[in-house]
Amino acid sequence: MSYIGTKPTSSFASATSQTFTGNNSTTAFTLNRRVSAPEDLEVFVSNIQQQPTVSYTIGSTGLELNFDSAPPSGEFYVIYRSEAGTSAIDTGAARTANANTFTEAQTFSGGMAGTLSTAAQPNVTSTGTLTSFRSTGIDDNANSLAMTISDSSKVGIGTASPSAQLHIDEAASNSYATIRLEGNNRGGDIEMYQGTVPVSTIRTDQSGNIYVKTSGSYGSSSLTNKLEIPTAGGLKVRNAAATGPIVDIGTTSTSVADDGVIGGIDFTSGSSSTVNGRLQTRQYDTSENAGYFSNELRAPNGNSLGEVNREFMTQNAIGGVYIKRPMPSNIYYYRDIYKSLNLSASQSGTTFITLNQNDYFCSISCLVDAWTVDTSYPTSALMRRYGLTANTHNGRSTWSVRLTQYLDMGEYNTGATDHSSASVNFSLSTYATKSAGSNNGYLYIRYNTGSYTSGPATIRLSGIFLNARVDDQPITANL
Repeated sequence: MSYIGTKPTSSFASATSQTFTGNNSTTAFTLNRRVSAPEDLEVFVSNIQQQPTVSYTIGSTGLELNFDSAPPSGEFYVIYRSEAGTSAIDTGAARTANANTFTEAQTFSGGMAGTLSTAAQPNVTSTGTLTSFRSTGIDDNANSLAMTISDSSKVGIGTASPSAQLHIDEAASNSYATIRLEGNNRGGDIEMYQGTVPVSTIRTDQSGNIYVKTSGSYGSSSLTNKLEIPTAGGLKVRNAAATGPIVDIGTTSTSVADDGVIGGIDFTSGSSSTVNGRLQTRQYDTSENAGYFSNELRAPNGNSLGEVNREFMTQNAIGGVYIKRPMPSNIYYYRDIYKSLNLSASQSGTTFITLNQNDYFCSISCLVDAWTVDTSYPTSALMRRYGLTANTHNGRSTWSVRLTQYLDMGEYNTGATDHSSASVNFSLSTYATKSAGSNNGYLYIRYNTGSYTSGPATIRLSGIFLNARVDDQPITANL
C-alpha cells in the first residue's frame, strides 16, 4: 500500500478511548494503558480539548492521569493517540522509574541495587536485616537475635560480640551454657587437630563411659586412651611411656607453711561421702623444700558420744616415721606408736611425745625404745630401752607412773671406757599433770641430751593402751 510522508516504524493501529466520570473533586484518574507523556493523550472535558502538561500531566507509572483542577461532575473522555511503532510503550513491561509487580520468576543478570521489598520482607538490602528466612539447610524460627557471625569469622550464639571462634552465652540467670552432641546409638566426640593431624579426642559412649585419647607425640595420628572414667565409677590413667609421674597432685604456691598440705587424696564412702581415709603430702620445712607422707584412717565409733578416732602415720624427709593410734573410749588395743624428730644438744626435760587421757580411765603398759645417731664430732650411736606403766582416772589429781630402764646404750663409748659421757648422752624421763574431776591427764615423755648430742632420733611405744591419745590428737566425727 502506498503512503505519503515518513515511513511508519512498525504499522498503523486503531486509536482507543476511555471514559471517566468526574465529581468536581477528584483530580487523579487511572488509565487502562500506559503512556509515556501527556502528548500521548487527547483529553476532552465537556467536549473541550485540554492542553497537555498545563491542564493535565502523566504520573511516573504511566497509568496516572492528574488534572490541575478537578473535572466537573459528569463524563469526560480521553483518546489514546493511534500512532504506533517499536518506540511505543509495552503496557506490561517493567519500568525503571516506577514500582513494578512481578507475578512470575525473574532473573536479574546484572545484579540488584537498592532495596527489594516484599510483603514478608519490607527491607532487604545488601546491608539490611533479614528478619526471617529459610534455606535448604537453615530454618530461622527466632523472633529476636539468636546468632551472630562476625567479620572475623567468629560465631556467637546468645551474644552479638563473639570473642572466640564459637562463643555460647546463656543469658538466663543460674543456667548452664550447653553443647549437645547426639549420636545414633553412640555418644559424641570432640576432636582436636594440628592442621590435618589429630591431636586428641574427648569421647563419651552410649553407656556414659568417658575417654580422653591423645596421640602421645607430635605428628602421630594414632590416638590411644590415656584417661578413662567408667560409668560405674573409678578412674583409669594410662601412661604408655611409663616415665614421669602418672598423676601429678600438688600446689603452685611457693609459700606452703611447715606441715602445710601440698596435695592429697580422700577415700570416702556412702551418699554423704564420709572420709574414711586420707593420704597427704605435707611440707616438712619451707627452708628445705622437703616433704613427707601423712595418712589418716577413720576408726570405729568408741562410745555413746559417737566419737571417731584417727589412726595417723607420717613419714618425714629424714627417713623417720610418726605413728599415732589413739583408741576409742573404753576399748584397749595393742599398738605400736612411732615418732621421729631432730634432737637438739644440751636439752633437759624437752618433750619428745605426749600421751593424753581420753576418757574416765586411762592405762598404759608398754615398752619404750629410743634410738639416735650423732653426726657431729665426736660421732656417736646411742639407744635405750625402758618399760613404762602409767594409769589415772577422773577422780584423781595425779598419775601413777613408772619408767624403768632395761638397756643402757645411751652414752658414747669405746669398749668398756666411756668418753665424754656428760657431753655425749641421750636419755628419757617422764612428767605428768592431772586435775581431779577431769579427764585432762597428760603424760610427757621427755629427752635429755649432752652438749655434743644432736641429730635424728626415733621413739617407739609398743604395748597396750586404754583410752589414750597421742600429742593432743583431735577426736572428731570425721577426718
